[in-house]
Amino acid sequence: MYNNYDYDDVHSFKTWMEETREWRTHTHEHIEDSTEKIMSNIDETREEINNNIKASEKKITDKIDTVINNYIISMDNKLDEIKETQSSHTNLLTQIWNKIRSIGT
Repeated sequence: MYNNYDYDDVHSFKTWMEETREWRTHTHEHIEDSTEKIMSNIDETREEINNNIKASEKKITDKIDTVINNYIISMDNKLDEIKETQSSHTNLLTQIWNKIRSIGT
């Protein structure tokens, strides 16, 4: 069937079923593409978060190690000072004791 302009109307228009089938196919492909992109973004974000967590854990443990090591060094220095003071006091007490004994003889 040709219209007045020699245009075949029957073969150039799609039926409602053909139109909706194409639309559904297009929509389904669009949904699949969008889902793939979203899942890819989720995976990338998850990986980035995990990397950030690992880096933060490392920084925190390094900071804790540094603080603990500084505390230990400080305590070692204090213990050395106490040992020196004790040794000095022991020597002083020994001298005093020797003088007291020498007075008695």
